[in-house]
Amino acid sequence: MFIYRKFFTLKKIKAYLKNKMQAQKIKISLIQSPHFIDKQVTLSNLEKLITEAAENKAKYVFLGECFNSLYRKDALHANSEDFSSHTSPTISLLRKLSKSLEIFVLGSLPELDPLTQNHYNTAVCFNPSGELIAKHRKLHLFDIDIPGKITSKESETFQSGSQITVFEAGPVKIGMAICYDLRFPELSLIMTKKGAQILFFPAAFNQTTGPLHWDLLLRSRALDNQVYVVGVSPARFQEDPTYYQAWGHSGVADPMGKIMVSCEQEVTILYQEVDLEYIEQVRTQLPYQKQKRLDLYKVEEL
Repeated sequence: MFIYRKFFTLKKIKAYLKNKMQAQKIKISLIQSPHFIDKQVTLSNLEKLITEAAENKAKYVFLGECFNSLYRKDALHANSEDFSSHTSPTISLLRKLSKSLEIFVLGSLPELDPLTQNHYNTAVCFNPSGELIAKHRKLHLFDIDIPGKITSKESETFQSGSQITVFEAGPVKIGMAICYDLRFPELSLIMTKKGAQILFFPAAFNQTTGPLHWDLLLRSRALDNQVYVVGVSPARFQEDPTYYQAWGHSGVADPMGKIMVSCEQEVTILYQEVDLEYIEQVRTQLPYQKQKRLDLYKVEEL
């Protein structure tokens, strides 16, 4: 009993439990950033927004799909970067900001592979030491045709990736994919099976499918997997209608499928506290992760 009183006083137990609870909570920020025809102007604005998010205590800053470039083939190819080059402006900026502000920064940008000269739509994560700790090349390319509404042939701009991406980022494990990848539930199931607690989708849904499916898909992937889903779009670029017009509406869905925070189409910084312990609470209350009939069906990575 003497040892118990000496080393495990009520005050210490309360402090331990408080610290444990705090460690399970992280503050994230979603930046629905603006695009400009001049890439340097885009990056200058982005630097200000990331800095503001960090000053407001966000430890994870999530950016949208192709956040450094307007979404049209000529612009995307012109703004593609070699991630291995020390002169790549966007990569250098993310490396600098993540280190100086001591934050994780995640988002998608066009990548140029210097060996093959192929272009990819690639999501990245930089840690608080300024290191590139994960990258994901978009797996599913947006080739669709809705007559009179929208036609897209993303495969004419980018090559597809071939790896599923799940990684540790501090106290949280993140599954990272891009936009159209969100529509394929098998991918999210596998990322969750690999331990992902947050699924991150930088995305630029269009104004036809965005109003119909965007919130529904965020909520569905969150509910299917009982995880947090973070979806971040760029702000809508309305100065020139020949460029792609993003739906916007960045947001976070919680493990019960509830939209926790969201916005419209304009430039916005969103903040949200994510409680990792809540994932286990939900899975205890609704234990369907353990009730799957694996004798009848399963989803596996090949």
